[in-house]
Amino acid sequence: MTRKNLVMLTVLSAMLGGCSGLPLTYGGYGGGSGALVCDDLGADADAQKIEAFLTTATRFERETNALADDVEATCAAMASDLGIAVPRATEGSLQVDATCSAVAAEIDAIVEASLPRDATLEVAYDAPVCTVSLDAMASCVARCDADLSASSEVTCEENVVGRSCWGDSEARADAQCEAACEAQIDLRAECTEPSVTVVAGVSIDPEAQARLDALVVTLDANYPRFAALEARLNAVAESGAELVDTFEGAASATGRLGLNAMACFAEASASTAQAMSTVQVTVSVTVEVSASVNAG
Repeated sequence: MTRKNLVMLTVLSAMLGGCSGLPLTYGGYGGGSGALVCDDLGADADAQKIEAFLTTATRFERETNALADDVEATCAAMASDLGIAVPRATEGSLQVDATCSAVAAEIDAIVEASLPRDATLEVAYDAPVCTVSLDAMASCVARCDADLSASSEVTCEENVVGRSCWGDSEARADAQCEAACEAQIDLRAECTEPSVTVVAGVSIDPEAQARLDALVVTLDANYPRFAALEARLNAVAESGAELVDTFEGAASATGRLGLNAMACFAEASASTAQAMSTVQVTVSVTVEVSASVNAG
């Protein structure tokens, strides 16, 4: 980022800091009279790229929150089956963390109470398979990269190295556009729910056996969904981390578009960083639950 752009962003941050109620017509934020206009920044290459980033940021925030909600709902279903109360999240924390951590702790307690009494718990399943639309990525890149927009066709491919997109002239797509568009398609990934086999041995303690039986029932019903969500989250976490890094590199384009674009981009960057925080917490707690499930 140039010194000029850095100074402009500093000034902009001060302006926004003093106007916390500033409405934005970006994504799901604000609107109304006097709002910043973020859906039409112009027709040049810089505007095309920044608008693609704003679209990605809007979807990233919405879809990551929805993913966290889906994981929390799955953990809540398991908590209900196991007969434990779901704690309310403390201020500043996420409900998915509170709910799923309680489930992980209960699974640990069940395993600890049952296994010393010669019970066994085996959970077997194939890893979920996630698929994305490379055609959707190509369409996104074509809208983002002005150098490829004039091409009659943009194609994307995936191999062991990763995903890449090309135009008719065999020109590689802009790396920043690829990162933004890869995050978009990972948000829409479809991951299969695996067939889960749960086998529990017999405990000589009737109470421990009853808790173990309840665990088997809820894993049969809910763990396929949980595993699919975990796989989708891991993909989003990987491409989302790259997206956050790419925002910094793309910021220079906003300096050529003016303060309105810079304000839109600053809000999008902040919301994406916050959404990544949600992703990281959710990924962490899914790992905690899966570790508990597979500890037996």
